[in-house]
Formats: sequence, structure tokens, C-alpha cells
Amino acid sequence: MTRQEEILTGGGVNEVVRIGATVRRPVGPWTPAVHGLLGHLAARGFTGAPRAHGVDERGRDAHPAPRLWDVAYAAYRFVPLSSAVGGGELDGNGEAALPVAEQARRLRLLCDAYGLAAQDRRVLPEAVVERLHALVAFMRERAAAGSAAFAGHLADGHHELYLRDARHVAAHARQLRPE
Repeated sequence: MTRQEEILTGGGVNEVVRIGATVRRPVGPWTPAVHGLLGHLAARGFTGAPRAHGVDERGRDAHPAPRLWDVAYAAYRFVPLSSAVGGGELDGNGEAALPVAEQARRLRLLCDAYGLAAQDRRVLPEAVVERLHALVAFMRERAAAGSAAFAGHLADGHHELYLRDARHVAAHARQLRPE
């Protein structure tokens, strides 16, 4: 690790670092396809997708993701957009589940502070649901490919938490829409 690298915590699966304005993570079998798609979009003049920065000297990707995709996951975790478990008052992380009205208020504050455009705000709840479903699909794919970390997450029921929260956001999408 060089002096400019900052290790980012919380993933639990890969070592992810920030170097300047880029975030780098280990590559996977999907990396060439993602880079090809992003290159095609850039060549066609599409500006709504990030640019692939290639693979660095240590074989890491510069982690391209659509802005809305990242905001959706940040909103899910930081608002948080979690449901109460089993009719109780706690969410799946053991913290007090917030009423939907408070989640909506916090989501508007996050979007205001981030400067999220109106067109992205209109689809943010659906993006959160899509992001959580994609996360579960990725967990299952990696566990099936032999990842002990992802197999452990599935064994611990993390996917059930994400799917429950996705149902919660979908059920309250109209109230949560931060317009």
C-alpha cells in the first residue's frame, strides 16, 4: 500500500482503497464486460455513466458505478431505509426502526445535501430496491463460485435482511420519494 492509499472499511469481503478521486477494488470475471460497456457508452456520447479508469498496476479496478446506484445504497445505509423485524421496534441490525415519515425526512435531507437532481429523486426508491436485489444476486453468485465470505453472509441471513428492506422500500416508495 502506498502513502496515498486510504483503506475503506465496512465491506468485509475485499480490500477496497481510495487513491485521490478513485476507489479501487479487486477485479472479477465481470470486469472486462463492464469496461467494454462503459467504453461503448462514452464513445456514443452518453454522459450518465461513470468512466472506467482501467486496471491499476496491482490489478485493481477503479470501481465504476452509476451515481444513482451509489446514492441508492448510501441512502439505504445512512437514512437508514430499514423495516422493523417481526412486528417489533427494531430493524434487522438491532437498531430502532424509524417511522416511514422520519425516513422520508432524512432521505430528503440526504438528497438536498448531495444535490441529487429531480429526475434521480423521482426514481430513487426504485433504485434502492433494484440495488438491494442486485446485491443479493451478487452475494449468491459469489457464494456459488466458492467465496467463503459471501457464503458466510448468506448463512448469517444477510440476504433476508436486504430482501425484507427492499420490500419495505417498495411498499412505501410513494411516501419515500424525495421530490
